[in-house]
Amino acid sequence: MEALGVSRTAIREGLRGLEALGLVSIRHGSGVYVHDGVGAGRTYRCLPASRRTREPRDLIEVRLIVEPEIAGIAALRRTSDDVRRLKRDIEQFRAQIGVVRRPPTDLGFHVDLCRATHNPLLLAIVRWVIDFYARSGQVPVRRDTDHHARIYEAVRARDAGAARAAMRLHLEWVRDRL
Repeated sequence: MEALGVSRTAIREGLRGLEALGLVSIRHGSGVYVHDGVGAGRTYRCLPASRRTREPRDLIEVRLIVEPEIAGIAALRRTSDDVRRLKRDIEQFRAQIGVVRRPPTDLGFHVDLCRATHNPLLLAIVRWVIDFYARSGQVPVRRDTDHHARIYEAVRARDAGAARAAMRLHLEWVRDRL
């Protein structure tokens, strides 16, 4: 914090952004660990380089195929820890809108939602998607947080159909903003 002249919050959010990209793992009570490129990240790196993706609409098409199902699976498999993590993401995201240009909790929500599936291969795919959006210029707005809250409520209620529908609505809205 002293070396960079920033607050503890800025450090924490920066680390969450690195975690969302799959570059580090944060283990509460233990520390932050840099990934070495093996394991789950290996599949992530084997996917086509997102920086070479020319058309964001192609990526949103992939997201529309994959992420609604992720939301549905998360609703069925989520744990109480997953629910707490998703709720925290939304609360922090709401607090950061208009304050932080690219809140890492926006992308972090999608990663944590995928973590709630407890499927490491799906997580590799989502990290690939997140990498693209982390490099894009798209800035989230208040409506993003409202959509995330709807997805969260469906997951919390274990309503797979509502979770899928809420994610589809969110992604269609994102597509229309492109």
